[in-house]
Amino acid sequence: MTPRKLKQLERMHQVTQMALSVEQTKMNAIDQRMIRLNSLLQSLDSDFRNSVASGPASVAGADQRWRQWAYDRRMVLNTEIAQVRALKAAQLSAVRTAFGRNEATRQLMIKTTTALKTKIARMSD
Repeated sequence: MTPRKLKQLERMHQVTQMALSVEQTKMNAIDQRMIRLNSLLQSLDSDFRNSVASGPASVAGADQRWRQWAYDRRMVLNTEIAQVRALKAAQLSAVRTAFGRNEATRQLMIKTTTALKTKIARMSD
């Protein structure tokens, strides 16, 4: 392999590194979204458990309406969490593919560099 081809291989490796970085960034965004949704769900569950069914709000029916709203909101959050989990599974596949490509170009670069050094050493002998 010529030094020119090695340079092309280095550029290809840089591209695969950038692609991997992009996919990892997307995964991080999905993870952050999952953390936010889980936090909202935990907060809602905590508020629900701590709500007391007494006093003027209970008499006016506001407590029951709030419980219904909390139940509905919980269903929405659980649906969003399920959707994000499916998105994460798909993104994990994309990260694995990008990692594999990056690793393949890295290994190819190592192999090519070693072969080129060996060739140069033989020529100088």
